[in-house]
Amino acid sequence: MKKILGVTTLLAAAAIAGGAVLIHSNSREPIVPASETTRGTYRLTGDELEVDSSGPVTITVVTGPAGEVVVDRRLRWTGPKRHTESWSEHRMAIGYECGGGDCGADYRLSVPGGTRVRFGGVKVSCPPEIACEKA
Repeated sequence: MKKILGVTTLLAAAAIAGGAVLIHSNSREPIVPASETTRGTYRLTGDELEVDSSGPVTITVVTGPAGEVVVDRRLRWTGPKRHTESWSEHRMAIGYECGGGDCGADYRLSVPGGTRVRFGGVKVSCPPEIACEKA
């Protein structure tokens, strides 16, 4: 009888604990916005850069070191997100999707002075020493 009572107590405790988890997982707690900041570097040959983007992406261009593009990115999201980024020779493609709330991808591109930068589908801020134009 002692053994049966111990198992019953254990099952009751497990049921209570499981119920607490279930109640917690079904609660209506607010979704907390998240963010992530990363840095990368790409080799740039020549004096031209093409950037194409889709989604809520903003780009700021600043003067940086010769021969490379330094990419500082900050992603913000609430809920699911999808981020893609690719590089090929002098072309960069950025894609970003996220659900509602505080959602966006902020990019800071450090490019060599005198670089001609062409953009498609994005809001851009450039210094005078960088020639930026809409593609």
